[in-house]
Amino acid sequence: PSAITSLAALTTGSMPLLASRSGAAAAFRDSVSGGDEGWMGLILYTLAFAVLTPIGLRGEPFPPAAGLAALCFGDGIGGAVGRRFGRHSFAIPGAKTKSVEGTVAVAISSAAAIAAVAAGLGRPVGLATCALLGVVAAAGEALSPRSSDNLFVPASVFAVALALT
Repeated sequence: PSAITSLAALTTGSMPLLASRSGAAAAFRDSVSGGDEGWMGLILYTLAFAVLTPIGLRGEPFPPAAGLAALCFGDGIGGAVGRRFGRHSFAIPGAKTKSVEGTVAVAISSAAAIAAVAAGLGRPVGLATCALLGVVAAAGEALSPRSSDNLFVPASVFAVALALT
């Protein structure tokens, strides 16, 4: 686990330096962050993987895998849907403005990804549990202060999935 954490720190620590000198690194950052989060979102994304992967390898894999599935699919698809189709926005104090359409997409795509993860792990998880975890992912994403959704989404889904299993 410390090797994974060290590699994550080295990679995310070097990217801001590279971006200041390389247009390609800056383009990569903007392609995955939508151009509005800078490096913190990528650093927290990597940190979520660096923390949850060893937890899943050492114990029950479903809770950390559910958190990472919500991060990868729910948050990713929700952002894309919100940017493209978002027409109805809302803002929670302390968080950045979100779209209702993106938030619904986070919930649905997270629930679907979590169901797929459960099936892949041979873990019997009901649809109601997957739906609940999808709603938790959407709430975590909507309530997160700027750039911190890459930490709050997987952490909140992990915590609730752990409590339910």
